[in-house]
Amino acid sequence: TPPNNSTCTTRHKGGLTVSLSSETIAFLVWRHCEPLGWDCTLRDVADALGVPVGRVLGVAQHRGWLNRFRAGSYKHV
Repeated sequence: TPPNNSTCTTRHKGGLTVSLSSETIAFLVWRHCEPLGWDCTLRDVADALGVPVGRVLGVAQHRGWLNRFRAGSYKHV
């Protein structure tokens, strides 16, 4: 599990590069998944947020959220 202050660099439209902390990614994961009732896969979330699926997996593990995702979605990461 990455430490809370680890960062992820992602490139968005327009070429802007942003470094995201694990806390930021955790908030973005929660914000994306909560309205969906967590009926999504780790890959769905990673694609929606533009971050590596491994970062979503790491945050989900650290927060104890793996059981919230669609059944079995983390077994194929």
